[in-house]
Amino acid sequence: MVNNDSFVKALLVVQLCNISRSTLYRLVRAKKFPPPRSLTGKRSVGWLKSDVHEWIESRPIADAFVATSKGAQT
Repeated sequence: MVNNDSFVKALLVVQLCNISRSTLYRLVRAKKFPPPRSLTGKRSVGWLKSDVHEWIESRPIADAFVATSKGAQT
């Protein structure tokens, strides 16, 4: 089976996730973010777009933005 997933570089990952580059690598080291994959050797790495989107979707919804029955407007 062929996977049509594409790779994204760190610059796009940090933009998509709204985190800094140092936070990205800190999360990877802590095994809280998918590890990068080697593209052309040791220096060029990327993340599978699907891995990044899965991580984004796994993030909890912020309580401050969850509408409650009190004060919620329709």
